[in-house]
Amino acid sequence: MTKFFSLFYILMAASYCFASLPQDSNVRFDSISDELQSLRNSYEELKQQIKDSESKEEQKEKIAPEKRVVAFLLVYLMGTFGAHRFYVRKYTTACLQLITLGGLGVWTFIDMILIILGKFRNAEDELLVDWV
Repeated sequence: MTKFFSLFYILMAASYCFASLPQDSNVRFDSISDELQSLRNSYEELKQQIKDSESKEEQKEKIAPEKRVVAFLLVYLMGTFGAHRFYVRKYTTACLQLITLGGLGVWTFIDMILIILGKFRNAEDELLVDWV
């Protein structure tokens, strides 16, 4: 019997505590969740802007001084000897291409495609972008 009364008193105290909450508490929580969502959106936008600005700065820094037309002519005329790799100061792979005769032509062909597409890089990991 005493367990029943103690449970009854606990339930009464809990209902009294919850009765003091405002009735429009859902509206208040909804407005807080809307503000939180707008903060998340603005945070994501800022993060994207920072990422975009960093990628633009990286692209400006990574343009090679060598010209693509020279690299293309070298790979077309003397690619099996690695002349284009000597031009971009990749001496180790240039010597390997010289010894293997351009990887029996496969390596030379891949380098030619990379130069045409503008994906070929020099020894400092800078892209060969400019044709002239």
